[in-house]
Amino acid sequence: AWSQDVIGTGVRVGIIDDGFDTTHPDLAGNYAAASSFDYGQNDADPSPVLASDNHGSAMAGLIAATGGNGVGITGVAPGATWAGLRVNFAAPTVSQFVDATLHESSGAAPTIDIKLHAYAQTSRYVAAAAEQAALATSTAAGTIHVFPAGNGRLGLTGDANVLDLQNSPDAITVAAMGSDGRFASYSGF
Repeated sequence: AWSQDVIGTGVRVGIIDDGFDTTHPDLAGNYAAASSFDYGQNDADPSPVLASDNHGSAMAGLIAATGGNGVGITGVAPGATWAGLRVNFAAPTVSQFVDATLHESSGAAPTIDIKLHAYAQTSRYVAAAAEQAALATSTAAGTIHVFPAGNGRLGLTGDANVLDLQNSPDAITVAAMGSDGRFASYSGF
């Protein structure tokens, strides 16, 4: 795709995760501060709050790191902008996930084109009615929602079919492969 100049230019990706290092040299240039929010702290700064808030930065890098600066990596869409939507995973609430799902991706003029829900449920067959309704509303407005298949291939949630949001018709669920072409050891299916 890069050889055909498809690098994500003009696309805004919202990432629902824990904290984001918005000043990192690979991330700062494509960071959309006006579209970001911290639903755990209820403010506009999605920076890490807890020592464990580091997954969001990694996901932002995989997606939209500018690269070419000798510091880190180049994301799959280095021309895209990204918005950090922090959820407090130490004390999560349904409203945090609903609000983050709808954030700038519902109504008549959504500004976020794609949402990465960089988390997986931790229990099987748990109904997520409010989150599913938010997902359907946002999808109807034109936002594409991407979920991981999970992080425990052999664990209780390794099969995404038993996860309410991952098996939604409003979601694209993605599993991970290793460089050898086989499933990654951590990936759900």
